[in-house]
Amino acid sequence: MISSAALCRQVAALDIAPVEFPAAADPHGTIALAGAANKLGIAAHLGVTASVDTFYEGQERSDSANPNLLRSLYGISEEYRLLKILNYEMEAGTLFKMGLVYGFASGCVCAVLAERLVAESVDLAVKQQAERDAVRVALGALQSLGFRGHTN
Repeated sequence: MISSAALCRQVAALDIAPVEFPAAADPHGTIALAGAANKLGIAAHLGVTASVDTFYEGQERSDSANPNLLRSLYGISEEYRLLKILNYEMEAGTLFKMGLVYGFASGCVCAVLAERLVAESVDLAVKQQAERDAVRVALGALQSLGFRGHTN
């Protein structure tokens, strides 16, 4: 999953810019990530991510220490699905706003581990491959943008 922008539900981001300020990835970085995935033959979806503060409540999970979700969170995953939001994660929205405000390029590639609306279970082999693929895509994008690693 390559995030072009984020629905930003992160309190830290409010210290960077107002809630209405867009949380968008650098377009050149986003294109580089998509190109790297394509070049590597790694299937990747491009779209908007939901960037939230918490792993359980913020992602409409009730299987945590707090089984009582706030009423405002019930149905949020379905609402996001209808808005064509493709995944949850917890950092990109703030980083995208920081990049725009502070003047650096930001991008996001996520390893998708489960289809949340279907099941929460994670196959460890699938998880490991998804993580490896995400790293390969990120490194490929950096290389295509002209970043070179350290050579010793």
